[in-house]
Amino acid sequence: MVVFDPEGDHVGLGRLRGVHVAGRPASCPPRLAGQLPADRRFYFRRNLDTATGVTAGSITELEHELRVCDDEVIIHHLRLADLSRWIGEVLGDPPLAAAVEQIEKAVRAGTASVAEPRARLIDVIYQRYQE
Repeated sequence: MVVFDPEGDHVGLGRLRGVHVAGRPASCPPRLAGQLPADRRFYFRRNLDTATGVTAGSITELEHELRVCDDEVIIHHLRLADLSRWIGEVLGDPPLAAAVEQIEKAVRAGTASVAEPRARLIDVIYQRYQE
């Protein structure tokens, strides 16, 4: 079930009671709970030379930062296919990585506005990780 707040927006995954992948208990994988070590976390950057100082060690943390970070941060990572690679290789979720890769391709092709990728990223995470 996708949860919405009273204003009609999605509620962040961090506020959901049990984030899980179908068939997998919410409490078991560290990658969902933000327990990844520093060398496995996702490091947000504005460009190749400028880090934001924010990292994500779980799908919950990633989803939160995608909601609040600047557009340039999202576009930077989508153009480099950073998000799909991290989701696939570190979080070990090929289906979600494939969905994110489609968004990355649209950004690289110039067929997506700045606001569209952010909304699509959040939506594909909700479709994959639900209560």
